[in-house]
Amino acid sequence: MCDCLAKATETLRKAYGDPEAEFKETSGYPALVVTYRPKRHDGTFEHKREFRLTPPFCPFCGKRCDEGDQG
Repeated sequence: MCDCLAKATETLRKAYGDPEAEFKETSGYPALVVTYRPKRHDGTFEHKREFRLTPPFCPFCGKRCDEGDQG
């Protein structure tokens, strides 16, 4: 596994001066958090729902999640 997320987190913390700043992650890689409100049959919206999409590759360097494990 690459160390891009650790480097990006360090850059984020330095940029904002916040030692607790972080990316949300799943399995060591950042996830895209999707929120939406499904429509009911009458056209009104339900409560917000959330799910995460985790790409199978590092968004910083492009390595697949499992490439580092095959070494």
